[in-house]
Amino acid sequence: MNMRSICFVISVLLFGLNATTSAQAIDHVQGDVLVMLKPKVLVNDLVKAQQKYAGGNTELSVVHCVSPRLNIWLLHFNFLNVDEDHFLSALKNSDLVKIAQFNHYAASRATPNDSLYGQQWNLNNTGQNGGTAGDDIDAERAWNATTGGTTADNDTIVIGIVDCGFDLLHRDINYWKDYSGTPGYPGDYNGWNDDDNSGVIDDDNCTPDGHGTHVTGIAGAKGNNTSGICGVNWNVKMMPVEGFNTEANIVEGYTFIMVQRERYDSGLGNGFVVATNSSFGTSANASDYPLWCAMYDSMGAVGILSAAATADVNEDVDSVGDMPSDCSSDYLIMVTNTNDNDDLNTSKGAAHGKINVDLGAPGTNILSTLPGNMYGTLSGTSQASPHVAGAVALLYSLKCAKFDSAFKANPSGTALLVKSFILNGVDTVPTLLGKTVSGGRLNLYKALKLEADYFGCDAVLGIQTIEPSIKSFSVYPNPTNDLLNIKLTTSNNSTITIALTNILGQQVLTQTYQPDYGGVQNMILNLNQLPEGLYFISALNRAGVSGTLKVVKM
Repeated sequence: MNMRSICFVISVLLFGLNATTSAQAIDHVQGDVLVMLKPKVLVNDLVKAQQKYAGGNTELSVVHCVSPRLNIWLLHFNFLNVDEDHFLSALKNSDLVKIAQFNHYAASRATPNDSLYGQQWNLNNTGQNGGTAGDDIDAERAWNATTGGTTADNDTIVIGIVDCGFDLLHRDINYWKDYSGTPGYPGDYNGWNDDDNSGVIDDDNCTPDGHGTHVTGIAGAKGNNTSGICGVNWNVKMMPVEGFNTEANIVEGYTFIMVQRERYDSGLGNGFVVATNSSFGTSANASDYPLWCAMYDSMGAVGILSAAATADVNEDVDSVGDMPSDCSSDYLIMVTNTNDNDDLNTSKGAAHGKINVDLGAPGTNILSTLPGNMYGTLSGTSQASPHVAGAVALLYSLKCAKFDSAFKANPSGTALLVKSFILNGVDTVPTLLGKTVSGGRLNLYKALKLEADYFGCDAVLGIQTIEPSIKSFSVYPNPTNDLLNIKLTTSNNSTITIALTNILGQQVLTQTYQPDYGGVQNMILNLNQLPEGLYFISALNRAGVSGTLKVVKM
């Protein structure tokens, strides 16, 4: 059985028949301007002189004086009546004004102080070691919103790691503890060992040595603690489950994790597990491993997503078969290995499959924790997969009350939404196009942004929004046999693209429209060449995706 890392993301979105607009990030407070007036100029003279611009009422007014000594004022105008950029230019050209500018947003920088962080290209690629700057998972922008650990309602988030070679004394890892004990699992205070059905967790009998410790650190090493490295999450709890030599071990391990989540949901324990990670598999067809595959659905039913490693060899798993890559569960996330130049790293072992491998994540020369409070680099899909397990946990930590309410009311459905955010938020990578479902590499920030957009929590990311030109859209009849009518309301004549994707997230149809004017637009999409099934339709313009609707083709 070979060690490796997997990650899968599914594209499942809105389940209504109407969609509202998404948001486009901007860098300033709309309608605000900061002006430095020339010496002895009175602010009211400027306000009075600029009440009209290009035939529109600016409604320019004083908010307050920012610096009396420098004669700097914050003013506000009605940006719906006049073009912002043009009006700013007019203020800059005024004889009364020395300097004029927009009132831009600023945000704190979430850069951890861990001593080895500069070597972690996977989190922040500056071109160190000859890589390409920016070819990383965009962790720092994501950390400006959340660094992980707890939900908006203060639930302590847990990631289950099924592996071997755990160092429970490593200073840089927050391991989960079962303080109350679980019936049927005697002595499980530190986790569970499937090999000998005990709670004894150690770093022995594992190849390579300390593999579980290394994987655990990638997903959740302590962050901002001045020493060592930083994980995708800074404060998450890591649940060690040891043993995967047989399918029985695997099923037992996953069952332990599922039981912990069920106990938590019943108010009996502290195992709020939202993701698992596994770095094992075998060359085989899924039809021969029904129980193993079924465990992903069982865990998914209680709200757990499972990231796993595809084969650590250069092969097409769609053709040759692989476990668990070939499992059809919607709750399984399969990942392959990319390097610091955003290449599918076949030289270090990285399988692919446009049907059964879902996305890439950094897996080459990844610095992480090793037993004995040590650190070192390892490569493989094993190192890619925990980035995705960590991403799942990070999305659950977004301080968004609506998201909290959603996963408590519908754990399994919300888990699928989290997968869709990760899949739709990837950075497109040429070497992954046609070789993975998503065609891209994990991007933490984009996934968080999609989550925040969906639940109306953009303010958590420090983002001010504007309405895109597509106000709303609907489709009918639904279900449909062939022709689908589309009705949109637009505010201008920006180009609109209609995109249709299947349940695997694969785009199957696109059509572009150029409206002559703003207002109600009616279009028709011909679906008669598509097979029956469930699809998702989106309307897009330069502001992004306005919304996604479910469509049933009969």
